[in-house]
Parts: sequence; structure tokens; C-alpha cells
Amino acid sequence: MNQAKIDQILGLCAELSVEDLEQLSKDLKKLLFRCRVQDKIDLRREDVAQRLSEAMDHRMEKVADNA
Repeated sequence: MNQAKIDQILGLCAELSVEDLEQLSKDLKKLLFRCRVQDKIDLRREDVAQRLSEAMDHRMEKVADNA
């Protein structure tokens, strides 16, 4: 995200009440947590896919050696 977008968002936030800002803060924390969890899930998925690919390659090599 570029600085202009950040400044625009902060400008909009300046118009909110304290209560609205507190709620926004809570919502952003929840969103950030979900994004971090999703990143971990994605990394784990990539890792499993890589391991599976390596295992399949190893298995194919083993089959080729036995042929």
C-alpha cells in the first residue's frame, strides 16, 4: 500500500468518534489475526505440497530403478 492510500485512510479515521475508532481497532486486530492465520495455513499447504511432490519424485525414481 502506498503512502497516499495510508494518508487517505488516516484522514477518514480522523473523522470518527473515539468509540468508532475503538471498534475499528478491534475489527482491524481481528482481521490481522485472520490474515496471519491464513498466511500460516498457506505456508503449511505449500510445504505439504512440496513434500508430496518430493515423495512422488522419489517414488518414481525408485520404480524406474527397479524396472
